[in-house]
Amino acid sequence: NIGVQALLAGAAQLNQPATPPEWLQAMIRHRAVQAFLPPGSFEHLLEVAEVTGIGPLRLQEIRVGGGALSPALALRGEDLFGCPVVNTYGSSETGSIAHHRPALSDGLPGIVGRVYGDLRLRFLDKAGAEADPATGGLLAVKLPPELWVCDYPSGQALCDAEGWQVTGDLARLLPGDRLQLLGRVSDALNIGGDKIAPVRIEALATGFPGLQQIAVFRVPTEGGSDQVGLAVVATEGFDAASFLAHLAGKLGPRYPLVLRRLDRLPMTEAGKIDRAALTKGYQDETRNQKETFG
Repeated sequence: NIGVQALLAGAAQLNQPATPPEWLQAMIRHRAVQAFLPPGSFEHLLEVAEVTGIGPLRLQEIRVGGGALSPALALRGEDLFGCPVVNTYGSSETGSIAHHRPALSDGLPGIVGRVYGDLRLRFLDKAGAEADPATGGLLAVKLPPELWVCDYPSGQALCDAEGWQVTGDLARLLPGDRLQLLGRVSDALNIGGDKIAPVRIEALATGFPGLQQIAVFRVPTEGGSDQVGLAVVATEGFDAASFLAHLAGKLGPRYPLVLRRLDRLPMTEAGKIDRAALTKGYQDETRNQKETFG
């Protein structure tokens, strides 16, 4: 999509070089004015720019797509690069659905902006029935016929006969038609039969002293329910016991908590938090401890 837009605008396009320092050097050399990155790549770019001091850049705008971007990370980027950082949401099948500037938001996690006025959305519950947009559910978008996408090579349409495309994302609408992503269907935690999206728990941790990043993930148990995995990146002053007590006070005893401190959250190739890798990493770590201690 971005490549076609660049061609139509008559603008040159730079493919992403192998390493973040090379990205910066290429942007300086070719006087890039816009950057399009997934969240993970944007974070790596920030880290390298802060450490190396490479610059100056001529960027007029940075667009981050493929996942929700935290206001704190967007603000770091705006301060460092001196241009707006815009978070966009959509997919190859639907095109762009919404966008916003996280640095100007109220800090709620998962916000991706106001839905474009010409789009129709539906929210589906576990049974596939219509759900209250304020409560949210599985997000579907109504596409015009010219945007219906077909599978290759079968040619089968990926939307239904009316043009409804299911995104695979859990979301809800907040006042002002702001869309809040709650996670992927596969990311939802099953707590004693109740399904809860990771971002709902992550929101409760916002602003805790010393906490830089948090990702909630599934910790499956033998009984079929899940524990709440908390992967955190924190500063030296972070108090893990106080943090767990803080969340336990908000969630209650029905939500057993498991904390892991990491230097960096794992990312998928698309630059999104890899919650499946967090689950596997915890399971591998636990298994190794059992083998070590018998």
